[in-house]
Amino acid sequence: MNLLFVVQRYGADIAGGAEHLVREYALRLTERGHHVEVLTSCAHSYTDWADVHPPGTSTDGGVTVHRCRVVAPRPNDLFGPLHQRVTAPRGDQGRWSPVVTTSWSRMIGPDLEGMDEWLLANCSRFDAVVFSGYLYSPSIRGLPLVAPLVPTVLQPVAHDEITLRLPILRELFDHAAGINFLTHEERALVDQRFRPTAVSRVFGAGVGTAPPGLDVAGERARFGLGDSDYLVCVGRIDPAKGMHELGGHFRAFRERHDIDLKLVFVGSEIHPLERHPDIVVTGFVDESTKWALISGSTILAQPSYFESFSLSLAEGWRCARPALVQGRNDVLRGQVRRADGGLTFTSFSEFDAGLDLLLGDPDLRTHFGISGQNYVEQYNWGNVLDNFESLLSDTRQAWNHRRSSQRDQR
Repeated sequence: MNLLFVVQRYGADIAGGAEHLVREYALRLTERGHHVEVLTSCAHSYTDWADVHPPGTSTDGGVTVHRCRVVAPRPNDLFGPLHQRVTAPRGDQGRWSPVVTTSWSRMIGPDLEGMDEWLLANCSRFDAVVFSGYLYSPSIRGLPLVAPLVPTVLQPVAHDEITLRLPILRELFDHAAGINFLTHEERALVDQRFRPTAVSRVFGAGVGTAPPGLDVAGERARFGLGDSDYLVCVGRIDPAKGMHELGGHFRAFRERHDIDLKLVFVGSEIHPLERHPDIVVTGFVDESTKWALISGSTILAQPSYFESFSLSLAEGWRCARPALVQGRNDVLRGQVRRADGGLTFTSFSEFDAGLDLLLGDPDLRTHFGISGQNYVEQYNWGNVLDNFESLLSDTRQAWNHRRSSQRDQR
């Protein structure tokens, strides 16, 4: 098949989960013999969408990458108040102004120079166009634009947040011919909100395996971990990801328990954390370092409130690490329940009790780790790509059938 992925950012140095997933799909589908192209921005950071990469066409492995300039970096001094207005809690009768939501969808970005023209001129070259991320402009604008011309698949990467309720998004979900959900909780959330009629499948995301030759001892020494037990938490350090709450819970736990224990955050520090002698922040690291730190950990922590599928949780289970996760997140709670791979917490008292239990019971840690490891076997890339190809085939068939029916009715 000839496939086009449309995504807000793209590259080996992009840490975002949705963007990472798109790149893995693109490279691996190319290896399977598909012709894959990507349409994306020149930006690197989602915080302002400033151009970093040069515009034009390049290659990434066997993938052809087309980059459009961002019309302008996001003016966060204007976007901040607008985003607060859009996401402010409202009663049952609350309504959003179409002018406000349209301005928000443009300003959240990235607004790509010439994207509409490029899509209209090129979409007929592809058997399907896959849009990733419901929240950003390339999907909100691009998918409805080309949906009458070519089969479209949406990977919404949706989670329960106020922005998912914006009326402007209905057109996006109504026009998608196929939807690729990552978890049953994500599909239930979208079904409840939009009742989409698209072909839909739930088959998760591909989860890699640790590369050979990991230097766990070397990474322990590098980050000053010594022989200490430690929790590891992988992802960007952002309040929405629950990282600051996790840091606070850990500091309080250390005050109550006189044990040798550290907390290691692996990821870019978008919003600074309060420091503590036993909290280590690595910053962005390469894959080998990430996997070594996961492999050497005692427990993997996942405190995020907003997930559609937790790749870091699945990677922890690849390494047979037990998990301690945010219980107020339906997706994380569902993943842990189905995997029998750890414990959940919704408060400090539950965090304190859960962490104390896991640290004191090696057999329980082993049980959760092995159970989780068995569970993520379903996310081997071969299985996921088979399912994705099946979704593409069913979507194309449904789109062609619908198009034929519309012609017959004229």
